[in-house]
Amino acid sequence: MKKILTIILSIVLVLLIPGCDDTGGKDLQKISDLRNELNKQIEEVKNAGYKVVTLSDDFVAKIPDSDVVYDLTLTAETFDFQQFYDKFDKIFDKEFGDIYTQEDKDSLYRVLYEGENGENYLEDTVLLKNRIDKLKSGEQKLGQIYVDTDKAYLTLFLFGTGVYGLSHDDLLKQAGVTDYISVSMYDPTNFFEVAENYLNVDSEDKYALLDREVSVKEAVEKAKEMTAEYNYSWGGDLKPEVYQVRIIDIGGGKYGFDFTFTPSYKGVIFDSYEFTDSAGQSMYGEKALSHDYDLFMPQAFMMEYGQFERFHGGYSGYTAKETASHDKVISFSGAVKILEKELASQMELSVSRAELIYTGMYPASEDDENNENSGGAADRSVEKAFPVWKFRCHNTNDDLKYIIYVNAINGNVEYYVCDWWEARS
Repeated sequence: MKKILTIILSIVLVLLIPGCDDTGGKDLQKISDLRNELNKQIEEVKNAGYKVVTLSDDFVAKIPDSDVVYDLTLTAETFDFQQFYDKFDKIFDKEFGDIYTQEDKDSLYRVLYEGENGENYLEDTVLLKNRIDKLKSGEQKLGQIYVDTDKAYLTLFLFGTGVYGLSHDDLLKQAGVTDYISVSMYDPTNFFEVAENYLNVDSEDKYALLDREVSVKEAVEKAKEMTAEYNYSWGGDLKPEVYQVRIIDIGGGKYGFDFTFTPSYKGVIFDSYEFTDSAGQSMYGEKALSHDYDLFMPQAFMMEYGQFERFHGGYSGYTAKETASHDKVISFSGAVKILEKELASQMELSVSRAELIYTGMYPASEDDENNENSGGAADRSVEKAFPVWKFRCHNTNDDLKYIIYVNAINGNVEYYVCDWWEARS
């Protein structure tokens, strides 16, 4: 059965996409100079007495180490059946080769494949061995390979999400759960409480895993190494970064690390899964951008060092074409001034986080009647990305949480209400 993840964003906006050499008349600052002056600009904003924007007591601002950001066109990599099968088989052997033999695979590997007329993926599933000749020849189109037992869950979708699901049974055993027939797609918070949440993933705070004590920073570096080494994500020009870490109390003084990944390009991260579920607000009209959150979903859970008990999500491999480069962007203080001007009649904001990142969208398509600037349900193999200032805010006027973007080149503004971060912060 073909599974489609739909994230509906009703987005408030003046269009974020910068045109060629379009700075919107804004004053830009070299990123290298901005990095050196950031703390000074933060103090200036704190003391400015703005009506719309105040910085919270725990406010954090982040600027990447890179001195250049880009407008990007990202094109999804494609794979034939054999490449896809080899990838699945490699991950299965690495994760479950100690409990299943090569001979077991004939009765374990199942597939979803396209119907005879190409209209949909069939609802029923079949053993891979019974369809492998037709899949290899291209007579039938593969949608998914998976294994689902009481000890192992692994599923890989060919249509664009990389490793979509990987689960072991160890966390269920740790939780004392015995009445299950599948280990698929669980979340550690189904069984245990969140002890702490870190957006500062360089923290030296230490926690005891089942086998050793590890700092947040050390665990993050290991998780990135594992993701790259074992190719849980497709690869390409985007590299894995950890955006957020939840500490899960698994009992007996032991803890697990729950990682949220996001892609990065040359050291600059993309928008994060943390903020994808949202309710809409309208300020500038009905049209809305369709942001590509397929990129931003990976999560992983570790309770023994160097072993993922669960990996959920994954993102497609993309090759990146740099269509414009920028060593200057709107400064932090400049972006705050834009918010002060654009949102003066709507909001009073307490800002807890600001960061310079990439966000993206699908290009326009002829069949997208709602929005001439996004792809909607069109071809999802091409992605446009560009640099923005992203602000995480609480609007005291309506007591709602907002994510607000300021295009880092032309200063255009977009926001949406976020009802997700309470669950992940």
